[in-house]
Amino acid sequence: MKRTILYIAIFASGLGLGALVQRELTQAQQSRIDKEWQRLFGEEGSHQRIMMFEETLTGGGIAKDLPTLAKQLETQLLVEDLIIKSREAEYAKITPLGAILVPLLSAIAGGIITAVFGGRIRRSGV
Repeated sequence: MKRTILYIAIFASGLGLGALVQRELTQAQQSRIDKEWQRLFGEEGSHQRIMMFEETLTGGGIAKDLPTLAKQLETQLLVEDLIIKSREAEYAKITPLGAILVPLLSAIAGGIITAVFGGRIRRSGV
């Protein structure tokens, strides 16, 4: 039992140390220029520009001739594609964590449940 607790403590310490290092690496000191660039051209700034394009495009009304209408539709599809890609980029940060954390947490929960109830099940003969 002491050995199992030791393994769990070492594992938890490694996770904590890894999270601390990752946080420090990703929160490197940014200059004023870097922060301004992130604000203007980062995911939030890009999303705001895309929505501005969308409003401009839909605010012009329907085109009178066929070539202009075709260009409007093509532009509309490109703007919608940009919206979809910006949403994909927004969730790209979280997706790898889900693939790692869900099995990890499931394994930990399974191990804890087995440790807590394993002896009771063996003793009851099930």
